[in-house]
Amino acid sequence: SLQPNNMPLRLHMVERDPVVATLLQDAMRRLDLLSTGIANNEHLCSQVTERENNTARQLTKCLSMEEGDGVSVLNRLMLDNISSKSEIEEAPYPPDVVYLDPMFPPRKKKSSAVKKDMAMLHSLLGTAVENPCSEHNKDDAIGGAPSTKRMEEEQALLLAAYNSATRRVVVKRPIGAQPLGLPPREKCKDEEYNKGCDIPNPTYDIRGSVNRFDVYIKQ
Repeated sequence: SLQPNNMPLRLHMVERDPVVATLLQDAMRRLDLLSTGIANNEHLCSQVTERENNTARQLTKCLSMEEGDGVSVLNRLMLDNISSKSEIEEAPYPPDVVYLDPMFPPRKKKSSAVKKDMAMLHSLLGTAVENPCSEHNKDDAIGGAPSTKRMEEEQALLLAAYNSATRRVVVKRPIGAQPLGLPPREKCKDEEYNKGCDIPNPTYDIRGSVNRFDVYIKQ
């Protein structure tokens, strides 16, 4: 999806976890090195092909990122657009598509093990394995009912994305999880979860063996 002929006009990434954001910033730094510093570095010249160098140059033109909360960033960009004072030139508003890859619920102990690189990421984000003794995680594992706090965060994120995108919103979810921001159907009758029933349902989904992508088409 990052090949030059398939690149979007602009792709702005937002990451709220400070550790993951630092890793992404370092990746962007190394990408910039490939695109601009290769001519002055003999070691890089001997290891990077011209095609890779050209790809890096095109990627740096369309990729940008910042550390922050997705809801806050989308709201800020909306206000900047209204006032015509955009602070980030690389992130024009409104976006055509908003892609959400939120933190998954904690994995159950019986779940199959993930690869080492993903296991490290799960550990950083606190999504490794649910703690049955934790009140926060009692109903918050994949397949279970989300906690009230988590539900409110998911709803705010989805609504901010849905209200910002002009064409569609795409959300990555575990294969067995409810759509983002929606409680289990039986919970919709409970007063505590009733608000969640107003959250839009996906227009359709694309399913894999482990994950699925929920697509919300704007009318």
